[in-house]
Amino acid sequence: MKHLGIITPLTTEARWFTKPSILKKPVSLTENISLIVSGEGKVNAREAALALLNNGADGLLVIGMAGALSPELSSGDLVIPDNIMTDSNRVFHCHLEWSEQLREKYKLKKNKITNSPLFTSDEVITNSIDKIGLYNQFNVCAVDMESSAVVALANEQKVPSTVMRVIIDPANYSFPDYLLTLTNEFGDVPVLRLIMTALTHPQQLNKLIQLLNFYHHASETLKILSKRPENLIASHH
Repeated sequence: MKHLGIITPLTTEARWFTKPSILKKPVSLTENISLIVSGEGKVNAREAALALLNNGADGLLVIGMAGALSPELSSGDLVIPDNIMTDSNRVFHCHLEWSEQLREKYKLKKNKITNSPLFTSDEVITNSIDKIGLYNQFNVCAVDMESSAVVALANEQKVPSTVMRVIIDPANYSFPDYLLTLTNEFGDVPVLRLIMTALTHPQQLNKLIQLLNFYHHASETLKILSKRPENLIASHH
């Protein structure tokens, strides 16, 4: 692999690698690594992956956060799946050797790493009932909204791809009802509006505090992944 292309859907995920001031366009992290902040969803992810390939990438890696579906996963745990599933029962295969290399390279002191299947959803999964339903139906460990589109494109283009998703919210957690209405496609939330809205929903304040704590744990793992970006590149034996 000569040039790695990294897709981070949200600015909160990209900020550990670079100052995410440029959106939906590749930025250089090093001479042989580019990163793009795609925005959420499969359409954005596919367009971002195409932009990276057109920019010279010969390997694609999705890095970001995901919601746990398995009750065995906690915030900060790392999912490097072998396969991605969708609700149409399609299965997309990550590059097995590269995925295995990444699982070997990254040893987390406080958290676990799993190769269990990831689920890509068309919509945000925000409550624990829906999470448990997906877990029981598809036997998948976590959920995102982008990875299947990137891996599908990579397989079409015959370039290697894989995924590194850090768990933020556990399976038994439901988001505050108002949060999605405040969040844009890059995961940004206006702080003042969030505070004002939280004050008008005091019964959900504990959920918001929990989420900030989960984000702290997820950020610790993302920080580890971003320390030496060159370690993310697939090596050929």
